[in-house]
Amino acid sequence: MTITERIQKWWKNLPEKKKYLEIVTALLSIPVLATAILLNVGNLRNNKTNETVPAQPAANNVTIVPVELKDKGTTPTGPQCKKEVGPVDIIYPTENQKVSDSPLCIDIAQKSGDFCSVQWSYKLDEGDWSSFNDKLFCFNNLSSGEHKIQVIVKSTVSQDQTLLERNFEYQSKSSSPTPATSAASLSQ
Repeated sequence: MTITERIQKWWKNLPEKKKYLEIVTALLSIPVLATAILLNVGNLRNNKTNETVPAQPAANNVTIVPVELKDKGTTPTGPQCKKEVGPVDIIYPTENQKVSDSPLCIDIAQKSGDFCSVQWSYKLDEGDWSSFNDKLFCFNNLSSGEHKIQVIVKSTVSQDQTLLERNFEYQSKSSSPTPATSAASLSQ
């Protein structure tokens, strides 16, 4: 008698087959559930490190709108690039400009050339500094009036950094702010 014939005979003689079938099904589903949990935990850890959004002062009820850049161009890395921060400036808004964009995206121009890549940290008015990253940032729900944005730009391969400051006046278009759905791009 072959093994398959023995299994078939055993299965035919087994009383209450349904409960055994349920046990086998439950045991087989455990590895699938464990794999799904492990994948989700891994994805949550990756998302937590990639999408850190800094806190801003609650008094203004400002919302930060993170914007993923599609094409930042090629920036050299490693020993072949210049380790200091290259020419960089806030090009929008200009100094003391009156703006009413919602969201208000801060446009930073960097001429990468032979310079190594950079990251920046920013703060609005007397708020907290954000963590360093290379993502474009926008503000939603700004209160009308004068504001000051400060940006520290630092090289990713050295301790070289530059402080940029910009004063501007924000004029709200409406009395009730609305969520943002648009984004700006980084100028090269």
